[in-house]
Amino acid sequence: RYAFLHRVAAAEDASGDGRVRIAVGHHATDRLETFLAQLIRGAGPRGLSLPRAAREDGVIRPLFDRTAEEIREFLRLREIDWREDPTNADGSNLRARLRRDVIPLLRRENPEIERVVGRSGDLLAGLSDHLERAGADALQELVVHEGARELTLAGPQSRAYDAIILSTALRLAIRRLGGNPSDFGFGVMDRCARDWREGAVFALEPGAGFRISGDGRGLHVTAATPDVPAPGLAERTLPVPGRLSLGPSGGQLTADRLDGAAGPAWLRAARSEGPRVAWLDAASVRGGLQVRGRRPGDRYRPLGLDGSIKVQDLMVNKKVPRRLRESVPIVADDTGIVWIPGFRVDTRTRITEETDRALRLELTGPAPWCEEIRPT
Repeated sequence: RYAFLHRVAAAEDASGDGRVRIAVGHHATDRLETFLAQLIRGAGPRGLSLPRAAREDGVIRPLFDRTAEEIREFLRLREIDWREDPTNADGSNLRARLRRDVIPLLRRENPEIERVVGRSGDLLAGLSDHLERAGADALQELVVHEGARELTLAGPQSRAYDAIILSTALRLAIRRLGGNPSDFGFGVMDRCARDWREGAVFALEPGAGFRISGDGRGLHVTAATPDVPAPGLAERTLPVPGRLSLGPSGGQLTADRLDGAAGPAWLRAARSEGPRVAWLDAASVRGGLQVRGRRPGDRYRPLGLDGSIKVQDLMVNKKVPRRLRESVPIVADDTGIVWIPGFRVDTRTRITEETDRALRLELTGPAPWCEEIRPT
């Protein structure tokens, strides 16, 4: 759904400057339902703080502090029709049952229940962000060994940390190995963290091909399913105009130069050609273009995103399998990343209506990571 909304937003962004915002209609009652559903599933601070008023991809939720009934009343006063999802009252799923059976009981106890839970969600969001930072610092200190599919974390040193910090570090370790810790639940992470801190001997397979074990001396996190990563890409020059083979995969990158005051036409083409094509403002490109594999700490600012994002986080968010990440080509100039095929161009090198010299890049041939990218 969000990938579709981003495509529509790009088509509506006449200036090409990424200022068109995507606003969705989630409201305070939705937030309450999500909180209760996450609570039932045993979520921790991060899960209980979701959803948030703004997503990392720039999508905003401006109605977050208004209840469903307040929004309906606003529409009634202005004689504006709206649509109701038929599943809202049929009890066919957990959220529908919470909406129909549980929330009316909570409102009788506290008519302001949406706002109460909203304040709790805001507090938990701040706590979750703090824990993420503390967990990242702890993970950096405790990593003893890191392989392609495993992490070994120190045992005795872990006793200097509270169990909830260790639980967060463990979540980040699983994420680093390409997994989704939310699949395992807060309870599993908390139990493993406490056993790790106490030096217990244990072994657990929480699912998704992962194994977490403690031997009294340390904690071992393994992505148990063999998953051989594709070979990385050495840095090479992309000729303009010209073509560059990406190696064993058989894919190719083609670069063409276009001159002439045709910015509006190029903008329309850019919006219609899909994720395998990039249009760049030639004047914004510094030096030549290089194609390479990802590097530690790589960041860029995809068009439409407020701020920059780590390439590692982008691939994790978009569900690019770990085995394919090293084979994803990155196009960069002397300043930084300008495009990652399958994703968006960097805001710095986007074309505008004023562009009079453009570069058109296209990926052809096999590109398995493009097919694996999932919307978030």
